[in-house]
Amino acid sequence: MIFNKERWENRIIKHSVQYSPARRSMCVTIHLAKSRELWIVGTYIHHAPDQHVDEVHREWEWIEERVSDGRSRRGTVMVAGDFNTYSNEHLDRSAPGDMSGRARDMCRQFDAWTESLGITSTFRSRHPNTQRHTYCRNGTRTALDDIFVSSEHESAISASAIWLNSITTSDHVGVPVAILQCERGARVARNLNNVTPIKVVNTRTKTQDELDEFTHKLNELDEFTLHTATMLDSGVIRLVDDIDVENSTQEQIQQWLERAIDNLYSCLYTSAKNLWGEVNQSKRHLARAVCIRRSNRCTSQLRLAKELLGIPEVTVETLQIAADAICWPKWVLHPDSMVEGSAHQNGARTINAMLTNIPLSNMYEEWIDWFEDIIKHWKSTIRIRRNWRQTSRRKLCQDRRRNWFVAGRTKAFLQTTLGKPLPPVSIRSAIIQEEGSARYTEDRSEVNRELTRLLDNWIPVDEQTTRPRYLDTALPEDAASLPDFAREWILPDIERGGRYVSAWSGAGKRWDDYHYTAEIQTTIDRKLKKHVAPGYGGISQEMWIASPAIVRHRERRVIELILRTGLAPKILLRKQMIFLPKTQTVDPTLDNSKGLPPWRPITVQSAFANRVFLVIKEFVDRGIPNSGLQHGFRNDRSVIDASLLTTLLLDRAKENRERLLLVSKDCLKCYDRIPSWVMELLYMGIGVPVMARKLMIDFLGSGNIDVRTAFGWLSTGEREFGIGQGSILAILHISVYMGCLQNQLATSVDPVSIRHHQAGHGIEVASTMFVDDQLDVSTTYEGLLDRARITNMFTGKDATGGVFGSAKSFQMYVTPDPEHFPAVMLNDGHSVPQPVRVVAPEEGFKHLGIQQGGEDQWATSLEPTWKTLVSDADRIRRLSLSLPEFRYVVNHIWIPRFRYRMLLGGAIKMAARVDVFIRQVARSVLKLPYYLPTAVYYDKGNGLGLESCEADANINRLVEALRILNTPELPVYHLLVERLEAYQIRAGLTDNPLCKPIAPPGTVTTWIAQVLRYAAALEPPLTMAIRWVQPRNARSERLNDRALMDLTPSEHHTTLLSINWKWDFKLRYVGDITSDMGTHILPFVTIMRSGKWDEKTRAKVEILYNLWRTALVIPTTNRLLIPVGCIPVDPRQTPAAVRIGVGHWIVAIRMNTEGPEPVIDQYELGYRDVGDAQMHQLGLTIPIRWWYERPRGSDIWFERTHRVLEDSQSQSAGGTNVLEVVVSGSSGHT
Repeated sequence: MIFNKERWENRIIKHSVQYSPARRSMCVTIHLAKSRELWIVGTYIHHAPDQHVDEVHREWEWIEERVSDGRSRRGTVMVAGDFNTYSNEHLDRSAPGDMSGRARDMCRQFDAWTESLGITSTFRSRHPNTQRHTYCRNGTRTALDDIFVSSEHESAISASAIWLNSITTSDHVGVPVAILQCERGARVARNLNNVTPIKVVNTRTKTQDELDEFTHKLNELDEFTLHTATMLDSGVIRLVDDIDVENSTQEQIQQWLERAIDNLYSCLYTSAKNLWGEVNQSKRHLARAVCIRRSNRCTSQLRLAKELLGIPEVTVETLQIAADAICWPKWVLHPDSMVEGSAHQNGARTINAMLTNIPLSNMYEEWIDWFEDIIKHWKSTIRIRRNWRQTSRRKLCQDRRRNWFVAGRTKAFLQTTLGKPLPPVSIRSAIIQEEGSARYTEDRSEVNRELTRLLDNWIPVDEQTTRPRYLDTALPEDAASLPDFAREWILPDIERGGRYVSAWSGAGKRWDDYHYTAEIQTTIDRKLKKHVAPGYGGISQEMWIASPAIVRHRERRVIELILRTGLAPKILLRKQMIFLPKTQTVDPTLDNSKGLPPWRPITVQSAFANRVFLVIKEFVDRGIPNSGLQHGFRNDRSVIDASLLTTLLLDRAKENRERLLLVSKDCLKCYDRIPSWVMELLYMGIGVPVMARKLMIDFLGSGNIDVRTAFGWLSTGEREFGIGQGSILAILHISVYMGCLQNQLATSVDPVSIRHHQAGHGIEVASTMFVDDQLDVSTTYEGLLDRARITNMFTGKDATGGVFGSAKSFQMYVTPDPEHFPAVMLNDGHSVPQPVRVVAPEEGFKHLGIQQGGEDQWATSLEPTWKTLVSDADRIRRLSLSLPEFRYVVNHIWIPRFRYRMLLGGAIKMAARVDVFIRQVARSVLKLPYYLPTAVYYDKGNGLGLESCEADANINRLVEALRILNTPELPVYHLLVERLEAYQIRAGLTDNPLCKPIAPPGTVTTWIAQVLRYAAALEPPLTMAIRWVQPRNARSERLNDRALMDLTPSEHHTTLLSINWKWDFKLRYVGDITSDMGTHILPFVTIMRSGKWDEKTRAKVEILYNLWRTALVIPTTNRLLIPVGCIPVDPRQTPAAVRIGVGHWIVAIRMNTEGPEPVIDQYELGYRDVGDAQMHQLGLTIPIRWWYERPRGSDIWFERTHRVLEDSQSQSAGGTNVLEVVVSGSSGHT
């Protein structure tokens, strides 16, 4: 790197220059003004990165470490150089041919790397759609050089370009150029004008005793208000008078509700403020920032003064000017205002005394001595002050953290230990576009205007929907104004009065029977979430619950009046909005020219509004069903269920060599675009009572939204912001909305048909739902097109307004043949179909942790979690946790983070790596002796870690399998038992594979195989008792057949299973290796011809055959000890009457056994019918009806005239006779 010597030589921190191990990258740190730093990383990646992937990845890792170090010091980070790849092929490359697959994959990796690193291309930031390929070689034009800047400082980019020349003649043309204005956003917030402080009463951390004190205080104030004229006149804690509803108009009731709610807010807030005081959140943050800035500024000025002293020709006048120019911080100028006992208080007083005794003479030596003394004292004092603040804050946090841990407040403990979630974006500046130029501003009014413009265009005007006339008139002739989905799917239900209207009909179920009583109030108190933001009004749920009886009575009065009149006060529609960053690094400067910023808007309803919403939800919930596959919107569904469903679907398609096509649709951006009129239509179709429906839709309407910024709360006016924001009703709205689409998708063509023999007998899977992803499932491409048609009928501005995010939506398919299917088209905001991405199955579900490819499980599944753990460890090492605290973090936070990923993925081979990591952190935190081993699977002395990470994952797989098998109402249950049946049939087993688990072949890596492999590896193997109906293909066709697996020694079980798994001919029952009559075992040659095994398998089967022969046949013969298909009975010992049950069949066969094989002499069919009773000497009996076939094989049967099998004896024909009796159930199964 080359720097201008005159300007930059003294700003470069020379001792901090670093080089990568490969010497392809270097990092230089530069001092900027106002104690900030600029980190510049220059690199030259290998010219063929796709051929040197490992080397490139190591270089990327080194750059990533430098970027992380720069961010930790709050510096601006730049990464510049020749990367020899790019992220956008269309804009950065022009060539007659396509890129190779490896080069394209490297481009995707580079794009993912820059995104994960949180750096932005300076050129693409200013020219997002400009082609920039400048370097030409062999007809291919590319752009391989670029300058990236940390995304949070993107607003500092004032210009970017490409210089179409070259520094050296041997180099290619095209040098990227960027200009950064580093002062943008660098000033502390104190310099902002027109800041309105955000003042709150903090009740989220109050204990129950403090809340009880609050209740007592209110009771005193309330009593004082009611009985003391002075307080009544002053208006402190005085509730407004009640209203006479009978003699009031709707408008008067509306006004009273507004005043009553505002009065409740005022009373509770005033009482809490008098008791606890209020906190100025803005002032505390700003004061701390200003104090640090002024101290750093003073240090910088004294450093320059010291350099001044080293100049020989400096004059006394210059030193006097320098002394007057130093801006001392407030704690030096007024040391008595400091906290008494502060470690640096004496040093501050010494410096203050020196400032009052500044030299008055023009003696050069006196001024030199004075400067040297004051610089010396300043260095000592500022060091003591910095250490004191860090030590005191560390001790305060440590004491607070331990108190929280002992008191069971684990959430607060974990936030201070592992770090709080990303704070909201503090908007303090904006980029304003004016006549083709951009201008940076920190003016409050201009920022407010740009913020309002952002929310106005959150849903672009040309993508907004129109409310149908039918909702206002309900006239049949206006039905044509409804969108297509409403006319086809919802209008028929509306005309019938609602599909589920009966749920709110009858005594005790109607809206008029529903009242907000004290009992319901107590239920609502128990269900509402505590310790959350209070929203507008500043009254938290804790304060509502702790308020005195008269306030609780007024609350019931207000809510009951809202329920009876259906009036929604405007004050309850006021929302507060914050923007949460979607990534770790976001630029808080608002720039509308780049579209929507990477912020997630979160609206916060007031606590009282949430209370009203929950009251309505309690009534409405009883009649609104959800689609069975709505994972995430039901209490009995989970993301694990949906993930396992997808995993088993993919395993099923690969095993059966069937076609499976999937389209994943990202729903996260969809819900914020759904207007209230869509939900009104859906609730009308469901049949929700009019008053409840009116209230829900009114609360979905437009309300005033205040956005939190560095200036305080800025009002953006009234607006409607979709169904997915902030309220307790949001989940209900979303589930109803997605349930409508799910029910229609369930009727799509070509679903995956799941059939089995257990309870329920199967389901059709056409679509399933994750929390914020919907998955279309089909066995044909036509099925996907049908689902896309239904989805497009429901989305876009011509329908509901909802749009599935195209950036995260994708299509994938598994097919046995080398087929290619084009991408399906999904509507954008203009109702114009756009293609989705087509990805390989290996890439499809990595965001859910489902790994279907052969890549490294650790890198693809656990790497993000591993990075989080490493960052946690860096914090924990500095916190000096106690053993119980550290044990809680390891065993209840770190280890469960792995379980979800390990539950779905393959066997994890990195258990030792996890264990070493935990042990190394424990060494530092617990001060363990250095000689202890680094790796120990379970620290028995300290109770840390696991015996085995892999074993823990397998145990959790077994637990999940048992949970699903015991919950037949889950959709994933049907797929799991169907897969178990398929496994049983292919493995040649005679019972559920989990009953007596046998390890499957090593090549089988399905989810069920992983579960069985671990269960079989235990000593003894883990067995289960399961109610199981045998699949037809796994049943024996003969009576009293026995399983060959039971006759096989345990050491040969895996051999028999692997043979059955690989070959079509199954060695399942004894009857599979015996003659047709079931009396003799077949010769091995005959069995070999049926099996068609190869040489290696034939040798294994021969060993098994010899073992079975020893256990089954009479020695020196092929005759079975116990025949299959019949029970030999001595005729002389046959009972007088054959006893069978009612509704059962019996086959009686007489055989001649004179020859080597028994010969059938006679056979008859018998049946006992429940309606065929007759009197017998023993009482009322049901005889057996007999039929015989004449001639044999004709299928013509005649009934015998006598119908009792009494005194029937088998007549001898010169040999031993056998009477075979076969009894079967009424189902007809032998």
